[in-house]
Amino acid sequence: MVENSISNYKDFLNKVSKATDIVTIAPIWGFYDVLNRVCPPPREGDPIPIGSHWCFFQPHVPMSEVGEDGHPKRGKFMPDPPNLPRRMFAGSSITFFKDIKIGDKVLREQKIQSISEKKGKSGELLFVNLEEKYIVDGKTSILQINNIVYREAPNKTELTNKNILGKQLENNILSTCLKKEIIPDPVMLFKYSAITFNGHRIHYDRKYSIDKEGYPGLVVHGPLTATFLMHFCENTLQKHIKKFEFRAIKPIFDIEKFMLNLYEDKDNGTIDVYATNLKNEICMSAKAVMV
Repeated sequence: MVENSISNYKDFLNKVSKATDIVTIAPIWGFYDVLNRVCPPPREGDPIPIGSHWCFFQPHVPMSEVGEDGHPKRGKFMPDPPNLPRRMFAGSSITFFKDIKIGDKVLREQKIQSISEKKGKSGELLFVNLEEKYIVDGKTSILQINNIVYREAPNKTELTNKNILGKQLENNILSTCLKKEIIPDPVMLFKYSAITFNGHRIHYDRKYSIDKEGYPGLVVHGPLTATFLMHFCENTLQKHIKKFEFRAIKPIFDIEKFMLNLYEDKDNGTIDVYATNLKNEICMSAKAVMV
């Protein structure tokens, strides 16, 4: 990767950003709506549901600082590789230490831990590991390590290969999984974009997603898919997640339903969950530690 030598990004390493936010009721209520969960109105002092921390610390920038893809323009806190215009959420490792409650004042500390480059099937890639701490009253409530990937614009090879079958969930696992069907639609994706203030156009602008990015439809947000998986774990096993690690493997689109699959290995105590499409391709894989 000539254009994106790691030395070009040394000033971004260990870069730190701090912000504070107050946990309010409205985003939590919207979060429950997106999950199709009927419940009493949230109240101050209630613990926030798992995954709803993504609704806070919304990126506020004027329209003059918004890029073509709908993201804030890059190059201030996060790198801006000029030949890698697409930025995607590739996965996270999240540890939950204590509840965050409605009404809490939360400090978020972000730090760029590492930057690495690779060459994949779709071309050049730049990976950024971003550490995030959500702190209440001086104690870390959530520790999250995000893996952000920068990719090239769609090319003919990628568009030609998009119909090649990806890795499928093995039949011996698939047959023993607990399952739940999710039917995404444009309203769901728009509402999740709204409550997280996510301007990425692939989630709500169908023409942009298809014509510019080469996708067959609107893309389901990675954190939303992870949220569905986390709630499926907690609701099914009636336990709380202590740690959740997930990896986004293949996009999920609003043009078809997808499945949540939970596989519990009682011999070694591991819990694996997967989001799969109608071809049983693994779109997201995750591991949960529960208590």
